[in-house]
Amino acid sequence: MIAEVTEAFSRNEGKRPKGWMGAGAYENRWTVDLLKEAGYTYVMDWPHDDHPIWMRTRAGPILPVPYPAELNDSPQVIHRQHTGREFCDMLVDQFEEMVDQSERHPLVCNISIHPYVPGSGAR
Repeated sequence: MIAEVTEAFSRNEGKRPKGWMGAGAYENRWTVDLLKEAGYTYVMDWPHDDHPIWMRTRAGPILPVPYPAELNDSPQVIHRQHTGREFCDMLVDQFEEMVDQSERHPLVCNISIHPYVPGSGAR
């Protein structure tokens, strides 16, 4: 599947992708090994931290760019029924806290927006 997806992106976009984000952030214990072996340099399926770390694979290191499990409009707005304003307040609060923390070490502030969430007329 990784080879098929890589080939499709390469053919349609004119260059190979460097990063991978799987559908639903589903991986098994071999996925990062296979992605690194296929030439990927980073993955975006790991919500483990706001501070990027290098992961070891059979073929060398790969960088997981933190995925925002909490700063994600789907669980916050759809599943937990927060309003758009409440979600915006979460984003601002998170950003302000991360600005303070980033004085001590670098952080990544990712925000996950799905077009079907804010794109609904009711939102």
